[in-house]
Amino acid sequence: MYVASEPSLRIPPAFRRALARRVRRVAPVLRISPVQRGTVAIRLVGEREMCRLHRDYYGARGSTDVLSFAPDAGDDLGDIALGWRSIVAQARRRGVHTLDEASLLAVHGLVHLLGHDHRTHRESLVMHRLERRALDVISVRDIARPYHHR
Repeated sequence: MYVASEPSLRIPPAFRRALARRVRRVAPVLRISPVQRGTVAIRLVGEREMCRLHRDYYGARGSTDVLSFAPDAGDDLGDIALGWRSIVAQARRRGVHTLDEASLLAVHGLVHLLGHDHRTHRESLVMHRLERRALDVISVRDIARPYHHR
């Protein structure tokens, strides 16, 4: 598990270490093996980089809070990009610590890397159940998901 950030964001190393610790703690609940854990890279990025990634890899305009990049093949899990601006804004709006918000988004990204999605109601229920289980392990309060289909 590796957590990095753009140098310009000036995110303290202690924050990155704490996020990595939390993600390592939820991995067994999500049935992520130690080998797979070692292949996950999480990067905290600024607004410009998140917009670029969103456009280049997903063909979408604007920013988002989390993106997951699964490899084409192999045992690697993949990479996760977390938008720092979104983390700070959403944490402030929800009244939670930025580490909790970053953890919630990292868990969401991990569940995507495991092959889950939220395009249908059924998929979103399965995905949310896995996320809740993982968040309970690290005592992070869950949120209502905007992607739940009616």
